[in-house]
Amino acid sequence: WKVIQALNAIQFEGIESIVLVGSSNPNYEKLQVAVQESETMITLQHNVTDMPKVMAWADIAITAGGSTCWELAFMGLPSLAITLAENQRQSVTTLHEMKVISSMGWHENLGSDDILLNLRQLIKEKNKRENMAYRARKIVDGGGARRVLNLLQD
Repeated sequence: WKVIQALNAIQFEGIESIVLVGSSNPNYEKLQVAVQESETMITLQHNVTDMPKVMAWADIAITAGGSTCWELAFMGLPSLAITLAENQRQSVTTLHEMKVISSMGWHENLGSDDILLNLRQLIKEKNKRENMAYRARKIVDGGGARRVLNLLQD
């Protein structure tokens, strides 16, 4: 909900957004109404099965701080992360310190205005986005399984 509110207020010409929600999201109908009433180009997709396709389409992601952060890093997609659970804190903090993602903090301390501010800044800072994408691809390059196999064979 907070992300949709921020997207509604973004006021950048030509911006298009896709909001993804999982199959167990209890607020899906409320989010549908919010997107339908929006004056901004927002599409709501439910239970997406081809995440790489959506990630390849996007220029920036706003994400929960779970394992999706690693998938976004592999795709080189600059990301703003919201920590939703205690088990996400360390990885979000570490990725933020490595400048792979930008942490927006704990979800309960975050309002739509905070999301809007962070999103506007990242949109305006092309060099920061390029650096985030570069660092992300360096730490998650898709070759981890090969390296583990090589170590096991040595």
